[in-house]
Amino acid sequence: MNTLPTPLKFVRSASALAIAALGLVATSAWSQTSTYTSNGCTLTYDPALQAFVPDPSCSSSGRNAAIAAFLQANPITPVLIQGQITTLSYMVNGRNRGAPSSARAGLTGQTGLAGAAGDSRWSGWAALSANSVGYNFAPLSSSGNATNLLAGVDYLFVGGAVAGVAVGSDSSKTTTNFNNGSVNTSGYTLSPYFMVPLGANWSVDGSLGFGSGNISTNIGGGVNGNTTDQRTFGALALTYATTLANWQVQSTGSLLTSSSKVNQLTLSNAAVIAGSTSGVTQMRAGARGYYGSGQFVPFVGLTYSQDLARNDVQPIAGQTAANARGAFIALAGVGINQGQQVSGSVQVTSEIRNQVRNNGILGTLSLKF
Repeated sequence: MNTLPTPLKFVRSASALAIAALGLVATSAWSQTSTYTSNGCTLTYDPALQAFVPDPSCSSSGRNAAIAAFLQANPITPVLIQGQITTLSYMVNGRNRGAPSSARAGLTGQTGLAGAAGDSRWSGWAALSANSVGYNFAPLSSSGNATNLLAGVDYLFVGGAVAGVAVGSDSSKTTTNFNNGSVNTSGYTLSPYFMVPLGANWSVDGSLGFGSGNISTNIGGGVNGNTTDQRTFGALALTYATTLANWQVQSTGSLLTSSSKVNQLTLSNAAVIAGSTSGVTQMRAGARGYYGSGQFVPFVGLTYSQDLARNDVQPIAGQTAANARGAFIALAGVGINQGQQVSGSVQVTSEIRNQVRNNGILGTLSLKF
């Protein structure tokens, strides 16, 4: 095989670098000329369509269509609903001492779910979460935060079964980057829940939720409006708990379903946006491990979620959303035990899903009475 002398190799490499640099310059020059403004409206060249596409916010009809699509695809809605579902399951099934041993102790009928030895069968709890949420699909790009407050009371029956009810209050504030506007929500939820032991290591838990909320929108150009929504959800989970050396491990499989109906929205410019319904049915499988015992119990977990059915975001302005159906949810935290009556936990979570950002923190507090 013939080889080039070192000087020629250098020349060839330099030529390649020069060509690449020229390519970058050409690409940059094209990107600078691939948009233009006409009558205050920015148009962007779409190579797939080989045409210039106006930004959705260019006209009132475009703004209306964009906000209608966003209200149906709003990433904060599943964060609020699914956050309540997972919190209920966590609180009812081995929650408060930050280890499955508390749940297993509950199965003997000698402790309440507050996780400490005693005769009381009533427990009360509260959970507060805050999430940072973003959607990176450019035509509906948004960034915001959501808070969820849940409080519940439950009763431990002889044999270990638990039944309770929780009330929730939630709110969110979202900046809709695609129209320099905003969407804010507030709502409430009522959720009965239960847990039933299935032998020494297995348990099943479930919950239902019913709620309503208010939605306020600002779609840019001084146009705003208000409407309401209704939400429902249901979940069923099967959990296996065991001990491995110094680790206590919970493995859980669950099925979640939720639906949100946004009612008709009338904007201040008299435009009417029809109501819409969105929903998701999701399967989850994951594990959580707690290390050691005592006053502070650290834990970590990983869950995989798969959307079995959902409303996909339709193409907008020639762009197609990822509509990712699979995601990983990682968490880490610590359980805190203060005597026999009081316990709690703090944990952070991060969802790994294409085009969606969802990072959160959850704090819980449980009391026996």
